[in-house]
Amino acid sequence: MKRSFLKVTLEFYNFLNLLVRNFNQECEKILISRFRREVSKR
Repeated sequence: MKRSFLKVTLEFYNFLNLLVRNFNQECEKILISRFRREVSKR
């Protein structure tokens, strides 16, 4: 029981980590593209 709970918690934690990493990458892409657009306007 305890071991399986720990395993599920770890898997959930890993899943959250993946989500956050993907989200951060998408945000960086959007920010970079927006920044480049601003720079190219000048």
